[in-house]
Amino acid sequence: MKKLLTILFISLLIVGCSCSNNNPDANPDAPGNNQESGNNDPGTVGMPNPMHESSAEEFKKYGYEAALDENASDVAYTLIYSSATEEKLADIVYSLDGVDYRYRMQFTEGDAGDIAGDYTTYSKNEDVDVNGYSGHVHYNKDGAGYITWFDKNVGVDYSLSMSTKASAENLLAAAKLVFIPMPKDYK
Repeated sequence: MKKLLTILFISLLIVGCSCSNNNPDANPDAPGNNQESGNNDPGTVGMPNPMHESSAEEFKKYGYEAALDENASDVAYTLIYSSATEEKLADIVYSLDGVDYRYRMQFTEGDAGDIAGDYTTYSKNEDVDVNGYSGHVHYNKDGAGYITWFDKNVGVDYSLSMSTKASAENLLAAAKLVFIPMPKDYK
């Protein structure tokens, strides 16, 4: 009986591991499907990658824009697809004056809260005003930190992270430089 159960279990494992959805038409808009990722091998098994390399031009198609300093280097644009909300989180990583930044934007039905993806506990947490929008800064003095704010007129959450030199003043100044408000009638 024990041998029979072992054989049955191994058979189920083999069948279960060999099953996958190789139908790229199942959700053609989801980043990471075999067609979009460039991997057209029908034998590929696994979850689709929700991250999709992008560009400033593609960001504009989805309504996202940023005013990056002309001296910014190592700029990388990424769209992160959320199957839960079917929205795309726009992510821009860049360096400027020895500081690494991550700027994020996402359309939401209401203030989704913190989209920074930073789960560090910071010693400083303050409320701030970002060009007329209520926001919050979180940082360790002269260390890393981030700022978040929400545009309730069009329903967009924003965050900007700094790898070093963070303070309420530096985070707010960096956010005001990169932030391009959307027209109130955008939606």
